Amino acid sequence: MKKSIPILLIIVISIVCLAGCVPEIKDYNIDAPDLSIGATFRDDSGIDLGSFKLKRNNGAKGYVDVTFPSPKVINTVVLREQGYNISDFAIYNISNGKEELLYRQDGIDGMRYCVFDTVSVSKLRVKVLASYGGYNLNGISIYEAPKEERDFSVTTYLHIDRFLSLEDYDRDFGIESFSSITDVILFDAATLRVDGTLDVNPNIAVAVRNLREVEKRLQKKFTIYACILNGKYNGDPDNWNNDMNLKSAHYAKAMRDNSEKLIDEINTLIDRMGINGAAFDWEYILKNEYWNVFADFLIALDDAIGEENKISIALSDWSNKLPERAFDAVDSVEIMAYDLFDSRKNHSNFYDCTYKAVTEFVDRGFPIEKLNLGLPFYARETEGGEALWFEYRLEAEKLGYFGNSSDYVEYGNGQIYAFTHYYNGAQMIRDKTAWAYDYGLKGVMVWNHTCDTRYDLTEKSTGKPLSLFRAISDAIASRKK
Repeated sequence: MKKSIPILLIIVISIVCLAGCVPEIKDYNIDAPDLSIGATFRDDSGIDLGSFKLKRNNGAKGYVDVTFPSPKVINTVVLREQGYNISDFAIYNISNGKEELLYRQDGIDGMRYCVFDTVSVSKLRVKVLASYGGYNLNGISIYEAPKEERDFSVTTYLHIDRFLSLEDYDRDFGIESFSSITDVILFDAATLRVDGTLDVNPNIAVAVRNLREVEKRLQKKFTIYACILNGKYNGDPDNWNNDMNLKSAHYAKAMRDNSEKLIDEINTLIDRMGINGAAFDWEYILKNEYWNVFADFLIALDDAIGEENKISIALSDWSNKLPERAFDAVDSVEIMAYDLFDSRKNHSNFYDCTYKAVTEFVDRGFPIEKLNLGLPFYARETEGGEALWFEYRLEAEKLGYFGNSSDYVEYGNGQIYAFTHYYNGAQMIRDKTAWAYDYGLKGVMVWNHTCDTRYDLTEKSTGKPLSLFRAISDAIASRKK
């Protein structure tokens, strides 16, 4: 009997948990009532539904109307799909029998966070416009996301050699593009040598001086990092894994065998430039021995530079084995949530590169308040088999506010690349930023700064802003008190 009682208790507890302990999905976080509760649902055939659902076996267009018992003020809709088939959908406010477009995007993929300007509605229409075969839209939640006063970081990677003339920058992009930015990582500030010395970019002082001038004009203060990259090494271009290991051996030689010298050089660079810290983008560490080297170096650097200076590291969710002992040494983790392809071969879609990417870090014990969600300001090809990158500024007007995908890009020199490629357009960037704010992340990170278009560029047909930095600013403004 002494053995049978515990076994019986385990069986009973297991049965109870199977029945009532199913964990709630926590792939977004809004502290507000779900306004879909109490609403009624009717599909496009006029059938009243007991719950929100729209299923088509043949991929035909369809919609569901959501009618509220009284007008509701809303700014966020969360949709769910079983499967990954919907490729174009829209949300409308139905006013006086007419559709007023609030939102449009190209995929739901498990969960889609749809963010738009605050509006009062009595009836919403969710319409599927295209799909890959049949689809099953099976969930909706509707909110007026509350405003919250908290710190929220916007970190940008800025190439020094693209920021040498403030006059040219203001002409091409607009100084206002820095209005929401809190942290600047000068990407090519220095490279390390195996002996622990740094090869410092001679133009770093110009870039820092220009950032100080931007601070004066916008009346704000940046946290500025020097990004320490790997120096020259004998690589293996024909074997990616071997090449990464050869690169890591070069990093490790400096960080392990000559760490004191390297730390002294970094300290000197920070002090001489009057900046705030160092950033590291070690792509990619494949062996545990190198993760241990990196961890030990970060701890030693943190001790040396003091609390007033900061450390940022860039990591991917698929390549992240940093030992836990180094977590406290790091102030910011820049999650490289891009160059990751979904079943449609689109890079950096919404669900996989927000909640799922962040979860990989949280599950490993990284404090959520140190995590910055990476946002790509560029496209990757979805076909053609070539490693191509396209800057958003080249196609912002063609994409429009809601667009993410393009069939070709034409450069100023007359070259045309006829590859379908996928961006994160203005609406997608706004969605991801709002999700990060609501979820409690430290902030967002941008790769890279000068891929954006002018801050004041708008869509001709709607007047909607096309700058991705503007999309970030709008998302923060909708959430911040």
